[in-house]
Amino acid sequence: MVRDLVKRAVRRLVAGSPRVPGAPPSGRAPPTRAEAPAPPPDEEAPADLEVEGSQVADMVSRGEPMLLIDIREPHELRQGHGRGALLLPMNEVPQRLAELPRDQTLVVYCAAGARSWGVAHYLREQGFPLAVSLGGGFADLVDATGEWEQPLPGNPQLLQVVGLGPVAAAQAGVEPGAQATVQSVQVVDEQTIVAVWVPRAGGLPGVRLDGLSPDALELG
Repeated sequence: MVRDLVKRAVRRLVAGSPRVPGAPPSGRAPPTRAEAPAPPPDEEAPADLEVEGSQVADMVSRGEPMLLIDIREPHELRQGHGRGALLLPMNEVPQRLAELPRDQTLVVYCAAGARSWGVAHYLREQGFPLAVSLGGGFADLVDATGEWEQPLPGNPQLLQVVGLGPVAAAQAGVEPGAQATVQSVQVVDEQTIVAVWVPRAGGLPGVRLDGLSPDALELG
């Protein structure tokens, strides 16, 4: 079992990072996956740790509670990211566990499925029994669901930390000025629309706020 998973991971590394057809190149080489958390070679991984894009599409169609977690690096997001996904770079995962819900499926994805496999296994060990890895990575998510969005060209605001104004703070159940992280910036009918991820205290998982005007934020 473990040998098969390792072989699949190696094949993904050799193949490189798949991209959405037509997406502009990032201008950088694919990041190394050597730092991805992974179980020891002699440890048996759960049989249900990895899912395919078709299974994620089924979850979406059934309305199953689910959180997509994109663990790629910021420059990789230029190729696009899953609609509604939490953008959480891999190296920040250990420090932000309190933001994640423990009672719903966490679908972790990266470019090709190698990093996400290690992160999903790590989350299982940290008490997230429904964490899974999307085996085919971002491209598989797009192929199966068609639910993705492309950042605005040259947009520097993804993952920018901002403060919440009074209205947005009330929506999230936090104090005005609380920090949030930009997840999406779109222009709809000539209006800029922003989505942010807001961590919350007291053991509450983070919450995503969509459809915000920049006026609802204190941009840094």
